[in-house]
Amino acid sequence: MSIYKRALREFDASALTGAYQDIGNIIEFPVQKVAFTNTSDVDVYITDQTTNEDFRIPAGGTLSIGEGLFNNNGSSTKFIFSANTTLKIKQATASGTGNIIIHLLG
Repeated sequence: MSIYKRALREFDASALTGAYQDIGNIIEFPVQKVAFTNTSDVDVYITDQTTNEDFRIPAGGTLSIGEGLFNNNGSSTKFIFSANTTLKIKQATASGTGNIIIHLLG
């Protein structure tokens, strides 16, 4: 049995702009599960800076990824974000009030 590594990232929606900004420090481990919670009143885009498309999290919305990514012996077969990733965020429409909260497990 092993324990997931955990990381928490938060961003104040009042600081959002139309340009991508870092959301905290580098995530030092590969991420197997992630939960985005947007308590703000504005939609946001979140990127891992790869060629994949961004995540859009609507105002007041949530997104959880990671269930079902395991093979028969319980180990992960895929990762959502690789180790040493810095997530970035920008507004979809305008700055807002509230927070964007990201829980990462790996």
